[in-house]
Amino acid sequence: MLSESLISSGSRDLQRGNDFDLGNGCKLVLQGINGNYALLELQKNSTSVTTKTVEEGSKFNFTTEVDGTEYVILEGTLEKVLDSKDPIVRLKSVNHYSDVPRKIEKGDEYGKFEVTAVTNKSIELKNSAPVRMHLADYVTILDDLIDLRVADTVYRACSYNMTKDTITSYKIRGTSLTVNRSDSSPDSCNWTADSFGMLFYDPEYDLSTESLEMSLDAGNDWIPEGGLVYESLPVKIAYKNPEMMDYQEEWFNQGYSMLGWDGKNTRILALIREL
Repeated sequence: MLSESLISSGSRDLQRGNDFDLGNGCKLVLQGINGNYALLELQKNSTSVTTKTVEEGSKFNFTTEVDGTEYVILEGTLEKVLDSKDPIVRLKSVNHYSDVPRKIEKGDEYGKFEVTAVTNKSIELKNSAPVRMHLADYVTILDDLIDLRVADTVYRACSYNMTKDTITSYKIRGTSLTVNRSDSSPDSCNWTADSFGMLFYDPEYDLSTESLEMSLDAGNDWIPEGGLVYESLPVKIAYKNPEMMDYQEEWFNQGYSMLGWDGKNTRILALIREL
């Protein structure tokens, strides 16, 4: 289960009447204060999801249920409570995750890719059928986001592009691979965040997890089945707040696991070892 990270380690003062906008229609609302306790409410689309009474200095979390299992979608620490005419609390180490996680299973298809392995060390996708490329072609390979372009000025040169229609259209280009047709040995290229800006990169921690590798035979106009491999490897991120280190759940102790998925920062809710 993968959940997009929407807010990471956010801190702010929350006053009654001045809600904490969490994105995706969600917000955290301070409903009231009683001594050292605060009543926090999680809302979505202005409708209450759940409320929780939290003591000053305590950690808090809100959960959602997915396939019968509860997952944390909002967590943080209530650092300070100020009970005054205008009640206010101070929040720190707030992390918010999408409440609509993506379930990844072996055999799932994404564009021309099929998930070939899901383990506690990586998620791997390979093209499930050969991909034919002609001169000047655009070949879409992943959910209309990632294209391979074949140049029209040489026999075969591939560059890795991403297009997306938002307010405007834009393209991000990766390094190119030029194939010498007279050379019978296979040609290959490996794209990472260093060579293609669409792949996820976290400048704060100086890390990336995604890669796309292509292997092809210069004697054919095809990328063979399994010749295009997308892989993302999870990494452990330590909590900035020392109080979060002992999370009482083995998977989240000392930090949380995340990886890039489709160019986005994603938290792993649960990654099951393949049997």
